[in-house]
Amino acid sequence: MLNLLNADEISASIQETFKGAFSTFSVSTNVKSDQCSITINDKVIYQRECEYEYEPRLVFYAPLGNWNEIWIFQDVPMGNACDGGTLRIFERINGENKIHYRGEIDFCGGPNPSFELKRNTLKITDEYSGRTYVFQQSKLGQTP
Repeated sequence: MLNLLNADEISASIQETFKGAFSTFSVSTNVKSDQCSITINDKVIYQRECEYEYEPRLVFYAPLGNWNEIWIFQDVPMGNACDGGTLRIFERINGENKIHYRGEIDFCGGPNPSFELKRNTLKITDEYSGRTYVFQQSKLGQTP
């Protein structure tokens, strides 16, 4: 079980931690000609227009209890208007090669979000705004 991890604490070590467990697991991000892209295992899984942004960064990865895998990337805008950026959530369902885009969370400033994983449910908390989101059964929703 992973419990309340801060994005800054895990971002740099995610790939190193899982390198041995997932030999085909490779992630890269790119910003070129105002296009931001995310690549997993040499396949572009997401691309969008972006201007005045750095490469998105991987802030969370975990195998879920139901054998699915989840990746969360954060946009990194230039300048100081936002300390952090939108969180984009992707999932690979057990047995599939395709990685699915599952949604995004608007995030701008304050402490980095916290992640709490219990079996196949991921809770994402934006401590600055007090908003909490839950990802389970391939769906992202905000808690009341």
